[in-house]
Amino acid sequence: MTNKKKRIIRRSLVIFSILLFVGCAAFLIYYLILQPAYSRKVTDKYRRMYYAAANDSNNYEQTTDKKGKKKEKLDISLDKSQKGLKDSNGILLKFSKLLEYNSDIKGWLTIPGTNIDYPVMQAFSGSDFYLTRDFEGHKDKNGSLYVDGHCNVKKPSKSILIHGHNMDSTGMMFHQLLKYKDINFYKEHPVITFDSIYKEAKWKIIAYVRLSGDMKVNQGFTYLKGNFKNKHEFMDFVYQLEMRSLYQCPVKVNENDHLLLLSTCSYEIGDYRTVVVARRVRKGESAKVDTSTAVMRSDVLYPSDWYNKYEGEEPTVISFEDEMSFEKPSWYDGEYTTPSAIGTTFTEKGNIYKVLSRDEVEFVGCENGNVEELIVPSEITNEKRTYKVVSMAKNCLANAYKLKTVRIGDNITEIPARTFTNCSKLEWIVFGKSLKKIGTKAFYKCEKLQIVRFKGTHLKEVGEKAFKGIHRRAVFRIPKQIYNRYMRFIKQSILSDDNKIKFKDYEVKEEETSN
Repeated sequence: MTNKKKRIIRRSLVIFSILLFVGCAAFLIYYLILQPAYSRKVTDKYRRMYYAAANDSNNYEQTTDKKGKKKEKLDISLDKSQKGLKDSNGILLKFSKLLEYNSDIKGWLTIPGTNIDYPVMQAFSGSDFYLTRDFEGHKDKNGSLYVDGHCNVKKPSKSILIHGHNMDSTGMMFHQLLKYKDINFYKEHPVITFDSIYKEAKWKIIAYVRLSGDMKVNQGFTYLKGNFKNKHEFMDFVYQLEMRSLYQCPVKVNENDHLLLLSTCSYEIGDYRTVVVARRVRKGESAKVDTSTAVMRSDVLYPSDWYNKYEGEEPTVISFEDEMSFEKPSWYDGEYTTPSAIGTTFTEKGNIYKVLSRDEVEFVGCENGNVEELIVPSEITNEKRTYKVVSMAKNCLANAYKLKTVRIGDNITEIPARTFTNCSKLEWIVFGKSLKKIGTKAFYKCEKLQIVRFKGTHLKEVGEKAFKGIHRRAVFRIPKQIYNRYMRFIKQSILSDDNKIKFKDYEVKEEETSN
């Protein structure tokens, strides 16, 4: 290659690099400086019209800049004569000037402590038109705040959902909505204002929620709803939001309330949304909120893919009606009632359980009296709810005459008195990790009981004659670290010198002995 060709190539590369640099610089200047400046100019224009309340000249103050040129300084106090008044179509007069510029305006949203102070739009078709358009319909990457197509402000839907970009580059739209991640910010700003063009209203925040844009990983829940078939469906919607809230807000909700949802993108995982939920201040209710009792929640329900990245245990997904059958949520003050589930029984895998609480049950017996192998599990799932099996009822095995083998779950802490006295064919049993007490005559005259194994190290009491009359050559397998203490308990419960009982110790892994 000749020197001349090399010079041409180098010159071409230099020119290309310069053009590329200039192009990139122009792109950045436009998107980071010029367009945001234009967006702020349009926003300021609309704010002036809104707060001027129908061009009331008393709301402006004339000032002079450094060059002596007059400029307007906005006094945002509304014209009291216009406040709350409506025209013949039921539209608030303070929106009349805005509607002359754009009939798609549906309200105004203001959040104290943030720069969120914008008109809210909704395209005639209910589409996402304003996702990439400013308030005047021009292309703008900042977009606008807009009402979801499932919702209506004229005949207010039970839930009004407002979308907005999280503009990290410009700080505009819903970027500062994420301030509510901090519970202290919530405590200082628990009330927001959203006036639709038909009704002025303040709203009390009730939840800060993370959801996925992929509804498949939201445990079947979608927040893209405006109306509901009945009050039960609406309350279940509220309950699903409450389950997902980062903190518990001290605000009551019931079936007569209306919700406001503010949704923006967040980046915990790709395509995630942060949704701030509020309910409208009720007629005659104070707009003040005592936030001193607001607390962070430890059992927040996240989308299922959250646990793949951040680990943790996913809480059981239940319904509002299911929750009400156990206890009334602290945030609910409505009139809905449902029969209590406490004390009811159900059968799973041949075992019968009694419900003790929203997450605990008691083993009360076997459906089949001829059962030979019994497993009392640590947990059991019934109708999508998982319970811990924490106890065994008295006489729960009174008819289990053919029972030969038993495994006791890790959440059982006590074997009641005389539980196995009728189990004459019982040969071996394994106790779970949490066992603390074996009752009087629990295994009385179980003549074939030869193998007894303890997995845990918490046993503190063995009742009188608990193992009297078991097989004379029975073997007790005891964790090494508590061997002597357990052996003393058991010998006292046998009360016989004729038995050739053997005690064997074994090493127990740390995770096997923990509760």
